[in-house]
Parts: sequence; structure tokens; C-alpha cells
Amino acid sequence: MAAVTVALLVGLAVCIVGLLMRAVKNKQTSSIPGPPGLPFVGHVLQFMTVDQELLFSRLLEIVDGRRLTQLYIMNYPVVITSDPACIGEVVRRKDLLDKSYFPYCFFRAAFKDGIFVLKGAEWKQRRTWLSPGFRKSVLDSFIGDFSAVAKAFLKTVPTGEDVEVRELLADPITRAFMLTSLGDGSEKGEEALAAVDFIEEFFAAIIKRAVNPMLWPHWLFMLTADGRKLDKAKRTFDEFTRRFITRKREALRNRRASDAHLKRRTLLDFMMDTPQHQESMSEEAIQDEVKNFFIAAADTSATVLGWAFKILSLLPEVQERLHAEICDVFGDSERDVSIEDIPKLKYMERFLKEVMRMFPPGAVIGRQCYGQTTLWGHEIPANTTIAINIFSAHRDPRHWSEPGRFDPDRFLPDAARNRHPYAYMPFSAGSRNCIGGTYAMYLMTTLLCSMIRDFSVLPVDDGHVDLQSLSDHLSINVTLRLRGGFRVKFRSRGAGLGPHAQPTASRRHAAWNASS
Repeated sequence: MAAVTVALLVGLAVCIVGLLMRAVKNKQTSSIPGPPGLPFVGHVLQFMTVDQELLFSRLLEIVDGRRLTQLYIMNYPVVITSDPACIGEVVRRKDLLDKSYFPYCFFRAAFKDGIFVLKGAEWKQRRTWLSPGFRKSVLDSFIGDFSAVAKAFLKTVPTGEDVEVRELLADPITRAFMLTSLGDGSEKGEEALAAVDFIEEFFAAIIKRAVNPMLWPHWLFMLTADGRKLDKAKRTFDEFTRRFITRKREALRNRRASDAHLKRRTLLDFMMDTPQHQESMSEEAIQDEVKNFFIAAADTSATVLGWAFKILSLLPEVQERLHAEICDVFGDSERDVSIEDIPKLKYMERFLKEVMRMFPPGAVIGRQCYGQTTLWGHEIPANTTIAINIFSAHRDPRHWSEPGRFDPDRFLPDAARNRHPYAYMPFSAGSRNCIGGTYAMYLMTTLLCSMIRDFSVLPVDDGHVDLQSLSDHLSINVTLRLRGGFRVKFRSRGAGLGPHAQPTASRRHAAWNASS
């Protein structure tokens, strides 16, 4: 017993000395300003002591408008920048290409080794393999599927009642993803919607673990009630994606046997039916990528459209201008949105860009600094997380006049011509930008256009009267959210397909079945 006690004390002493040495080294090698923290724990208690929905507001308070700030999470340095010039230096450097270990290490519980978290040469190779699936010619062919899903979805939109629009839109967005990226829309609605629910639970767990060092060890987190619940949901999600891959393999075998050819190819086709992929991408790697893209599509597009509809409910003049453009393009026709319509919807494109300027889906992203280096004239310690504060960069008054004012015309060619290239990056920037950015814009444009043709968007009595009140109630669940949700009302414009309201309890499944 005495020997065990001595061993524990020695181990504790080694840990304390290690933390002290790291703290001294970090103090000596960094001249970046930051708020005072505590020994050993740094600034972690400033995040642990607030409600999870208030974490992003706390981060903005700590940064306090600085364009460069250094924090410590358990003596691990985190450098935060919102300066476009600094951001540009980070995203251009090849030695800073990898996603940061913290907090992306927690993503691996579901993403594993997908393109979102892969490093170095593996990431570059995977990106090269997947890029053909996101060529413009491929994406153009998806508009018909997006329109078909939107058309069916319009029949289920409730009118005259308070709805959480992000939740409402999760169904058509998920259906559109399965049709275009997986080539299969036959999955049961209950299982697909369970997968969407898993994403929400998984993202909440990531945030909870990131600010609580006690939950950092995966084995320890799995002993908690949240960990066990998430593990059960993950197994369902894994089985859900595995079935898609199995069905796609069978479809490919039948296609080869009959010497038939698909009119277009989906993401799974590129991963499974290309010789170099067959040799290099294992079944597990393919499943990892399917999960990566499913999660990205289901969450990001729904969140941006949630912000879009909330803003439209508060700015009727913007909504009417958007509707007027749609009328100019479509006239009295009830035809579906086509690829030829997309470039004509210029104000809608600017509108979506301005939505993502004010409320970028990925408000903060991280890059890993492996070795001690110099950035922006400062010494950066090894193993530093470099956090790019996109939210604040998008509101930097040096690059955006009246940054709190909503103005889609900021993105007119003349207004945007001389803007700093890294002052706006809703889908990240550099070689590691989001591979699905154009896909997301096509999907969001099709859904938004279809809904604004048929419905007006009205405000609800939730305390939000202007955009400042939205900015004062931000939360983060990996993507940037609104505390209390994106609540609006829809009213039929009396034209087009017209809605058929569903009872609240059955709405999600009605939406799914309508598009089947």
C-alpha cells in the first residue's frame, strides 16, 4: 500500500511539474495579450461556470474586441484572431493546414477519419478523390432533385402558427442530401429523422466536453449518462449509413451486369465506382465520408436557412424585394426552379451571403500549430490551437461599414471589389475551404425560392424585434444558433401549390412522406 501511495504521489508531482514547466514556457514564448487566467487551469473555469447556451457570448466577452487574443485551456495555449490579415497568413501556410487537435478530437467519436478531420497528406489525397463529385456539372444536375423535394415539402408547411423553422427544414434538407449525395431516397423517415436527432445530440456533447476537462477522456465520458445515450444513438446512425452503402454497392453491381449507365453520378458513385478509390478507400473510409457529408448537409444548411427566415420575419422590406425578384424570374408560372434560374436570382444570392456574414454557420474554426513559430510578429508556442474568429471578422468595422446593419447590397460587385479577401469566409478559406459550399448554396437557394414564392414569413412574439436582439442572443452548438430557436409564422400568398397544414406531432413524418 505504501508503495502505491508513493507511486501516486510521484505521478502527481510529475504532472504538476510538467504543467508548471509548460506554463513557464508558454509565458516566455508568447507576447500576445489576453485576459488574466488561473494557474494550471487557465481560463477554463470562465467557460465551465456558464450555461452552455451562453458559451459563445462568454467567448466574445473574453476576447473583448481584440483582433488577437491568447487564452489557456488547462495550460494549453489558444490564440484567437479575427483580423483578416492574420487569418490570411494562417490559411495560406502549409504548416498550419491541419484542423486543431482541440476541440476537433471530440468529433472523431462520429466522424472518425473523414475529410473534416483528416490531416496532412491523407487529407490532401482524400480531397483530390472527392472533388470530382462536387464539380459544377455534377452539382447542376442536382437542382431537379432539390426542386422536387421542395415542391413536396410545400404541401406540409403549416400556416398561422409558431414553428421552429430549422427543425421544420431538417426533413427536406435530409431528403435532398440522400437523393443527390447517396442516390437513394427510400430510407424510412423515422430512421432518417433519428439520424438528424443524433447530430443535434452529438454536437451538444462536443461543446459540453470541450469546456469540461473532466469529460475529455473518451472512456470517462462514456461512463456518463450522456455518453451512454450518445453511444446508443451513434450505433443507430452507423447502421443507417451502412445500409446506404450496401444498397449502393448492389445497385452498382446490377448496373455493371446490365451494362447500363446512370445519367448522372452521385458522391457515392465517385467513391465506390472509380478504380483508384476501390483500391484505396476501405468500407470504413467510405462510411466515414458519408457520415461527414450527412452531418454537414443536415446541420449547416438548416441553420443558415433558420437565420434567413428569422431575418425575413423581422425585415419585411427585404422579404418583399426578394419576392419581387422571384416574380420577375418566374412570372405567373408555377414551374420548378431550374439550374437556369439560379444565376438570375442575384438579390437572393446577395441575401444569403449577407445572412452568412452576420451569422456565419461556422463562427469559429481551429488550426493546429505543431511547432514553435512566428505569426504576426509574435512567438507562438508549440501545440497551440489557432482559433479563427469568423464571426468577429465578418463584423470588423474596418472592412464593413455599419456591420450591425443588414444590407445584401454589400455584395454588389462594386461594393465588394476592394474588400479584403479574408474579411468574408462563410465556408472557410484557402485550400481547406468547405468542399460542399456550392452544393449548400444551390440547395438553400432552391428551398428559399420555393418557399418565398408561396408564403410570407411573419414574426412571432418571442422578444426579438430587430437584428440587434438576435445578435444579443447567440449560442453555439458547433454551428451558430439563436437561443430559443428560429421561430416564425408562415402565411400563404394565395398562389402556387398552397399549404396543407399538419398537426404538430405528425409534421416531421408528413414532410418526409410527402417527398417520398
